[in-house]
Amino acid sequence: MKHAKESLGVRRRSNSLTLPLAMIFGRAGTTLVASTTFIVVLASYSSIGVSIGSLAWIVVAAPLTTLLLGASPGKGATSALMTLCALYGRGFENGYLIAAPVALPLVAMGAFLDALWAGCAAILVARREGQATEKESRFFI
Repeated sequence: MKHAKESLGVRRRSNSLTLPLAMIFGRAGTTLVASTTFIVVLASYSSIGVSIGSLAWIVVAAPLTTLLLGASPGKGATSALMTLCALYGRGFENGYLIAAPVALPLVAMGAFLDALWAGCAAILVARREGQATEKESRFFI
């Protein structure tokens, strides 16, 4: 909230509602990382393969699993991948173990994209509502 106020010029009145909602419901980065990892693992290390039906299931299931990640915000992509593998079934319940060695970069990338989305959402809402002031880049923190 400090960064949004001091660097982006968003007033706290707007930040107090926009940022928490964006971090809870706007987990686009976590969804992207988890679904991409799931597709790569499913296509590469499984004989099941990826069909149109599987892709449709992933498009529906991946955003729903990220809504359940409020209990583990720091491990978002890993938790979502575990949930996707468990829900997918078909002998692929432990498929997330294949991606375990790269869990740290995946979680970091998902958290970065989530924070980027939250900042963009905060500034867009604040500008639309007239709650933002322009700041020069030399004053950014």
